[in-house]
Amino acid sequence: MITGIFILLLLLLCGCEDFAQADPDQAVVEGFLHANRTAEIKVNRQLVFSGGDTTFSQPLSMLHITFVNESTGKSETLVETEAGVYCSQQLIAEENTYTLSFEYAGKNVRAQTTVPSHVTGFEADGNALLHTERFSEDTLRYVNYHWENEYNDFHLMQITHMESWVKPIYNTAYTPSFTITSSPTQDTTFQVNSRGFHYYGRHYMILYKLNQEYVDLYYENSSNSQHLTNPPTNIQNGFGIFTGMSSDTLLLQIL
Repeated sequence: MITGIFILLLLLLCGCEDFAQADPDQAVVEGFLHANRTAEIKVNRQLVFSGGDTTFSQPLSMLHITFVNESTGKSETLVETEAGVYCSQQLIAEENTYTLSFEYAGKNVRAQTTVPSHVTGFEADGNALLHTERFSEDTLRYVNYHWENEYNDFHLMQITHMESWVKPIYNTAYTPSFTITSSPTQDTTFQVNSRGFHYYGRHYMILYKLNQEYVDLYYENSSNSQHLTNPPTNIQNGFGIFTGMSSDTLLLQIL
């Protein structure tokens, strides 16, 4: 369920580069280590078109990627499950540090991140919202979420429609997204109302705790969306992001 929160970032990774200084053959890493899941790392080869005005990417296959849990000393070689997608066997542990490394185009591509501690104190003051024709008639208008944040970590809320059936709240000419994502915040509260959803039914309310590298890339994209500049990255000898996160989930029903 983590894919939805990274679409904006992945567009940045694929498309923003200072082409006057572009390396014509660059590895782009997409690695989000989610606590209590296995790792899935995507690696693409970014190429500049001959005109130098845009790029395209293609999966990088047959890489020998070493994945090390620096906190335990356990090392493994990631298994390629499909073109350019490499997975671990070990589960990602909270508060452990991981290193990723591989050789490509004569360079050692390397990155490191630490997975955040568990989300704590995630609660809501309701589990349902009623949507009527007029907001003034809604008897359940708001649900407030709150959590603990002793060290001022960044968090992000993702709302995902989870039903197998689809019943839109509003009639539109387009298909609304099934996922709504907030901006990273250091706040400890988040409020939703009955007008902020696209579909009836149950929704996952997922609270992610984020690392700084994700936040840097998110806000760099937001402030420089009209400029083709090198995005921030924590990948040595490459581009992209290698970051960790933890999460907790509650359910909310739109009636």
